[in-house]
Amino acid sequence: MELTIRIAYGSDPEQVIALLLKTAAANPKVTKYPPPDAVLKQFGEDALVFVLGFTTEEVAQFPFVQSDVAVAVNAALREAGIEIPYPQRIVRLEQNDNPSKHSSHPHRADAGGNLPPRGGENLADRANSTPSSGKPSQSSST
Repeated sequence: MELTIRIAYGSDPEQVIALLLKTAAANPKVTKYPPPDAVLKQFGEDALVFVLGFTTEEVAQFPFVQSDVAVAVNAALREAGIEIPYPQRIVRLEQNDNPSKHSSHPHRADAGGNLPPRGGENLADRANSTPSSGKPSQSSST
């Protein structure tokens, strides 16, 4: 079985690996041979990514053993003050002083030129016009 654990940058990888190994080995349902193993797998976008591998002889209990180890790892990390980070994104908004060549109005460039032209015409006027003349249709009522 494997658990993937994301740890905040700035954490000591050797401390994290030791904590992961100790925590998994402390679970009585995790086999002693082969012993648990932990590695720093990669430098992720938001965190250091560790993988904790371990086995159990109680194959039918696999999801429960994995859950027990995950809960224990979470508690051990919290107790040691090691942070599990939330994914974060930095969004930068920039003003574009060069409007789109498709836009008829400089402040409407972000709409890709898909907005109707300004000039008194609105959607209701369009809906009431006949397709051929472009003028409002005359409905006769008696």
